[in-house]
Amino acid sequence: MDVKVLNVQIDFAVKINALRAKWVYRRKLTISICCNNLNFAMNLILSILIATTYIGGYYEGEFGYFIHQNPWGRHKVETRFVGKPSEGTEAFISLFYETTNQRGRWLFWQGHLSMRKQFFEMTLFSREDRFYVPSPLLKLVNTDRLKDDSWGPKASGMRFDFWEKYGLYITGIVSKYGTWDGEAYVFKGYKKFMKDRFGLGVIYLKKDWRGSGVSFNEVSGLEGSFKVKGPLRINFEIAKSLHPNNADSSDRAAWELELRSIRFKNFLIAGSFFDYGRNFFDELSNRFNPSFDREFGRRGYYAEVVYLVPYKAINLIYKAKTYRTNYYMGMPEASEHLVRWNYFETYWEFINGFTFKASYDVMHEKHDTWRHLFFEIGGETKRAGGKIQLKIKDIGVNTRVVDVPYSIGQRVIWGVEARYNITDNLQFYGRAAVGHAICGTWQSIFLQFAYRGFKNSEIYLEFGEPSHTADGLVNDPDVADTKERRVEQKIKLFYKFWF
Repeated sequence: MDVKVLNVQIDFAVKINALRAKWVYRRKLTISICCNNLNFAMNLILSILIATTYIGGYYEGEFGYFIHQNPWGRHKVETRFVGKPSEGTEAFISLFYETTNQRGRWLFWQGHLSMRKQFFEMTLFSREDRFYVPSPLLKLVNTDRLKDDSWGPKASGMRFDFWEKYGLYITGIVSKYGTWDGEAYVFKGYKKFMKDRFGLGVIYLKKDWRGSGVSFNEVSGLEGSFKVKGPLRINFEIAKSLHPNNADSSDRAAWELELRSIRFKNFLIAGSFFDYGRNFFDELSNRFNPSFDREFGRRGYYAEVVYLVPYKAINLIYKAKTYRTNYYMGMPEASEHLVRWNYFETYWEFINGFTFKASYDVMHEKHDTWRHLFFEIGGETKRAGGKIQLKIKDIGVNTRVVDVPYSIGQRVIWGVEARYNITDNLQFYGRAAVGHAICGTWQSIFLQFAYRGFKNSEIYLEFGEPSHTADGLVNDPDVADTKERRVEQKIKLFYKFWF
């Protein structure tokens, strides 16, 4: 077996920004690397070492306990190496170390090697979220379905982007999943004509499970946009899919046609027509994924009207969607039924930073009617800010007895959020929500004091659980749809230092 010895002369520079001190260490040295195969990780390391190397990162320490339970501790360090071997080229590696009550170890966390020129960029990456691809109407690509893990990207691959030259925009992605044996392929090309008056694009998606027979999902599509006059544009997107679940080879296409921003005095009008085939499955999206939103099998229209009140900072908004579908609660049925959704909103802005918002929406599907009412009052200054929200959800459902088993019934949910700068370096932030229905009362709270008086450091003292209201005070399902929710009696001290 031949062993290659590679002698590399390095201009090695380390720059560390500490709390108050800044220093740079620079010297030249020669190292010998014995290797049989320079794989992706080694190429990244060599590219960094052969260039001026900047080392940085952060340390996180978390210490806390649940009331009347044992305390816990967690330490996390991420070290980042960034090098620029040549102009337009960048190499990056992130090493990660974490420990709780058990022994920790260093792990390769993220990395990439990219080359960027005037009109294109090519990147080899590992465990980074580099999967955004626009699909304006059908939303055929969702990055969570590509990066492999909702708690952080695990996939690795290559991405190529070309833009603006000759009016062309091209994106190509080849990636391999990290937690199971499979690959994903994405290609998107778009061409602008007549100084952006007209555009036409194609898209191709494939998710491969590496199984026998038809073990992949393939989607191909076409999109276009035409500027008519002023803000008015006509957009369309059409796609067709192949999926292992397609027992029936028919009705595997989806399309949508949109008219966006028709301006008539103080009115802004938009709308679309759509038809999503009952066998149109797209594993790289949320909308047409059999495991997620399942919006296939719908045919109808969408409309919205915005009225800008003259001489007032007031918007009146109306939205409506009507479609026929043979899916009910995510399950297919033999016959179609009609679904109607209407939404009304008013939004006001006042002097001194105060705002008011109110909305009412109602959806009819078969024998069910779902009504929701929402109010919000908020304000923001340099010193303080906050908002109060009220939502009445599923109005008229299960008000006295539980006659609709798949709803916890009509519920009133209050939410409060507040921010106050006690000093320039000490801030308070908190949010809380309380829900009530015939089944009882539930609540959630999160309080935080943040201190940023030390350079490159942050210190947080927290009580409660932030994730319960992270997606909205009264709209997060952890509060809006979970009657078992209780205040997490948890205290946490969190420290973060950048170097």
